[in-house]
Amino acid sequence: MNYKVTIEKNTRIPYADLLAFADNGIASSTLLKTDTAEVCVMTLDEGEEISEHAVPKEVLIQVFEGRIELTIDGELLDIRPGEIVRMAPKAPHSLRALEPSRMMLSLLTV
Repeated sequence: MNYKVTIEKNTRIPYADLLAFADNGIASSTLLKTDTAEVCVMTLDEGEEISEHAVPKEVLIQVFEGRIELTIDGELLDIRPGEIVRMAPKAPHSLRALEPSRMMLSLLTV
């Protein structure tokens, strides 16, 4: 489920106001999309998973709420609020929400 959110330049918005938790699912909202960057906020209900995949861009994942179990190239990481993870382009990865979670996903061409 994708929601469009428009954020004006030089505007401050609490991240909790950007996207509500979906009932029993995953929701995402694109905050910024250019030729070189895409930034999304995602919410995942407890137990929701995103199966293994890879993207051709640098990836940054920052957890705001909850706990995310992230597997990158077979290595398991337990990501908590206030933590950020950087992934190399084309790194196979998957994730699972250990509790209801809100995170920011940035895809960058560098």
